[in-house]
Amino acid sequence: MPLSVDNLYKKVEYIINVSRTGNRLGPAQFNSLMNEEQDNLFLQRLGLPETYPMGNPTPKVGYQTSKIHKDLSPFKRKINVQLDGGGRAMNSAYPNDYYMDTAYRVRAIVPIADDALNKECASNGIYGGTQDQVYNVYEIPVHHLDSDKIGHRLTSRNLGPKLWHPMAALYGDHTQFYPIGAYTEVVMDYLKRPARGEWAYNSVSTIPVYDAAGSTDLEWDESLLNNLAFRICSRVGINLSKQEKVQYSEAKIQQGE
Repeated sequence: MPLSVDNLYKKVEYIINVSRTGNRLGPAQFNSLMNEEQDNLFLQRLGLPETYPMGNPTPKVGYQTSKIHKDLSPFKRKINVQLDGGGRAMNSAYPNDYYMDTAYRVRAIVPIADDALNKECASNGIYGGTQDQVYNVYEIPVHHLDSDKIGHRLTSRNLGPKLWHPMAALYGDHTQFYPIGAYTEVVMDYLKRPARGEWAYNSVSTIPVYDAAGSTDLEWDESLLNNLAFRICSRVGINLSKQEKVQYSEAKIQQGE
């Protein structure tokens, strides 16, 4: 369920009022901080390098856990990307909302009569049906390598890329797939950027009143309302302890909100 910007606005307003700090947050500032903090949450869920413990290149929060996958699920997309004649997927072919790819799978087209090649592709990929009653189609996961390591693999007889063992390396303006010329299309799973939210309003006797028709809810799940509310409040100088966060949440529950 998308996160209601009105529920978020009310939550932030409630915390500010209860804190009795005298702080105020107008609609324009709320919208600005809301979008800044949803971007920060997005990056944090992916695993910021700044959060890595000393000597351990692993973030405290990262994309690997099921909780993080759930939180980021509204931003997951899948598209087919055409490759040029040199086996390259150009960055310019990616969607405007593209942030980062999470997986690639090539579409290998194999003659039905080639038993050996079909066996290799079937053991490394997923069967995707037939084409023109002459070919079998397989989706095969791509092994990503750093561009400085791909050279060694390309010259290796045993570890080099094969039709059923594709590889890719990222360069400045494109991703190169190997073996070159073996594929015409790849399936890309990617994460899109969070869309901008907006709490729209009309002024009634100088008081901002929520305008549902003009507002845009956030794509995050409603379960992250508290997380974003506490982040926004911290930006206006309201830093809550863990106990205070629990108390505010419980108070809202008791009020039936």
